[in-house]
Amino acid sequence: MQTTQFSGILEQLTKSQSKSAGLIKTLLETKILTEPPEDHIKAHFLSKHYFYSDNILDEGDLSDHELEEMFFELTDRALFASYQGKVQLVEQHFATAKIITEELNDGFLKAQLTTLQEIAKAKDKLKKKLICDSGYEQINKMFAKSADKAQKNIGLTRSFASEIKDAKRELDVSIKTLYLLYSSDEEILWPIGIALSREIRKNAKAAGYETNLIWALFHEGNINISLGNVQRKADQPDADKAWGYFLEAKNCFEAALELSIKKGFDYATMTMQERLGLVNNRLGMFNIARSNYNESLNIGEFGEIKRDWVVLKNKVRCLIGLGISDFDSACKGQQDKEKGLCKAEIYFKEARELACQINYHYNERDALIQLSDIYRERGETDEMNCILQLANKISTDYA
Repeated sequence: MQTTQFSGILEQLTKSQSKSAGLIKTLLETKILTEPPEDHIKAHFLSKHYFYSDNILDEGDLSDHELEEMFFELTDRALFASYQGKVQLVEQHFATAKIITEELNDGFLKAQLTTLQEIAKAKDKLKKKLICDSGYEQINKMFAKSADKAQKNIGLTRSFASEIKDAKRELDVSIKTLYLLYSSDEEILWPIGIALSREIRKNAKAAGYETNLIWALFHEGNINISLGNVQRKADQPDADKAWGYFLEAKNCFEAALELSIKKGFDYATMTMQERLGLVNNRLGMFNIARSNYNESLNIGEFGEIKRDWVVLKNKVRCLIGLGISDFDSACKGQQDKEKGLCKAEIYFKEARELACQINYHYNERDALIQLSDIYRERGETDEMNCILQLANKISTDYA
């Protein structure tokens, strides 16, 4: 995948008046940055935790997504074994990976296996691949601490992925660039994010990399929600325009959900159900939203999701969403008002308590703001102001 495929996006970013446009433009261009020390690469791979072993295939009953995850773990281990000169391990991991490609009959994985086997034999490419992978895995951690460092890592990872023709990693890094556009508070960048998402989706579909397609749809859906929210809260609200953006978001999440279910990708399925709950609330479809949220909670509890903190954060969002379903439907006369407010209050308080326990500060504040709306609706001004003071303190403490 070459940068020229993003030429239209680059042109839009160049013309954009956004403060961030120039920086994001550099991330879409192939650009060599400083390599990390060799010891850093070794330390990264030696400290990695792997979920799958070669013999787990004998146990059977793995979803397509779990098999795909296992494939990338095995090829990851094969490449590092090659770097260490452990020939027998290289052959063992690649052999198991090949079995997975045959079981899934996945053209994208077959092409990746051929590329990675060639990389394993070329010392210079192998080092760049390891830098590429260790850098990519640090990006999410860096976002939490320093967006600037994360952006530099994206630039280096994209550069090496392009050079060694690693189609998967190039697409993965494109998704991280899309995340920068989606998470920006600069509205001017959001339509450019949608354009980038559609370019990524086209590339992912051509390559046959459905996991990447799921996350492109996810980010595009979120951007549409943000655009709809702007229209809804404008000085002169445009309900029709907002509705259109919310419907676009719903289409994205439904398409992503269909792919997630097909692959047996429980984490993505849980996530898309929560997003559909949010957008159905925006569309006033409260019963459907409740169903989405409850399904998301069910998958979080019983699905195959490896990181507990991801499930707990999703639970907080679902509890807030269920509260909004009851609050909005009560205020619109679709159920007994006080009964609806009481149910909403229980959800918001539970969400706030859980968010506090897991240090999910943004959504702890959100739960408090929603709770203040209940007191406002009841005319309990003192309670409302007290709750808003707590929410403002969280905003100040964790700005």
